[in-house]
Amino acid sequence: MKVLVSAGDFSEAYGRLLLLDPTQQHVEILLEYMPPSNLSVMGKGFTGAAWFNQEKTSSKPYDLFVCGFSALYQICAKTWQVKAILHQACMNDLHHVYIEQNRLYLVNTGLDRIDCFDSQQGHFLGSYSLVPAWVTGHTLRSNSAQRPINTRWQTTHAFSVRHNSDNETTINLGSYYQTTDHLPFHQRKVQDCVHPNHITRVYNHLLVTRFRDRALQDIYTWEYILRDLPGYPHDGCVFENQFWLTTTNGMLLSYTFNHDHSLHLIPYKKIALFERYPYTGWCRGLLVTQDFVVVGLTRIAETNPVRWCSLNPAKTTTAILWLNRHSLALEAIIELNNLSAHPKVFSILPIFE
Repeated sequence: MKVLVSAGDFSEAYGRLLLLDPTQQHVEILLEYMPPSNLSVMGKGFTGAAWFNQEKTSSKPYDLFVCGFSALYQICAKTWQVKAILHQACMNDLHHVYIEQNRLYLVNTGLDRIDCFDSQQGHFLGSYSLVPAWVTGHTLRSNSAQRPINTRWQTTHAFSVRHNSDNETTINLGSYYQTTDHLPFHQRKVQDCVHPNHITRVYNHLLVTRFRDRALQDIYTWEYILRDLPGYPHDGCVFENQFWLTTTNGMLLSYTFNHDHSLHLIPYKKIALFERYPYTGWCRGLLVTQDFVVVGLTRIAETNPVRWCSLNPAKTTTAILWLNRHSLALEAIIELNNLSAHPKVFSILPIFE
């Protein structure tokens, strides 16, 4: 089963779209794109992507929307050329886009929020913020985020105004956030608090993965659907009556739906990929179909990666794995380490031919 993969490279600013054929062990670069200089960010490339069907009478999507660090790109699926760019100065470290009913839900990770746009004209419609406004303001003014205080009601006689100091609240995830102050906000690698990664819908619930919390949240009701996941969640996928989830430390999780007045996800499968298969990496990218579960891995260059696992990062690889959905047998793998200096993969999508 061929798949489309959005990708980048830690040493470049190019975004790439790859067509992978596991049967022929073939990789085709459909698009290699350098963003405009005022939007490009070294090491970022393309991130989350989603198909968009403008012609409702057609079974094939018309365009592909794919995130860059600071803009959303509309790509023609016939010519594989960028035809339009959606950018606002507050876009930072975009991770994923979900499309429905002519609306774009954009995961604006740098500001810990979900921004909503009209898909036809690109008009801004509104936002769901995962942090208080003062945290957003602090992030916009500097490169560091302040972790929101766990505030609660206080009795009047004991009331005090509490603020975190910069020393107490500076959040560090290694080289991921190293940047310079002179850049405009949309090109800075700022520190976030929640780090939302992925958004999708289950029934009337819009679910967002919260990386730092190891949680899944419904941004319509603000209810936490899952907590204390066995790893840091990145990508989700809905297939039939199941919700699938990956964590960066190689856990593949699936849940069945139970929906009455609220959404309940009942654990169904828990697969430790790194224990079952001889491949490891930063686990990101997920597609579930009738026959396959397709998972992405990215090679880790850091000697002590944070929020991963205790395995040796020197043995990691950048690859796409095709697993049999029923038996979980490894049906195929395509390694991408020779694609560029240090390639990384993000979204995995079905390809329509």
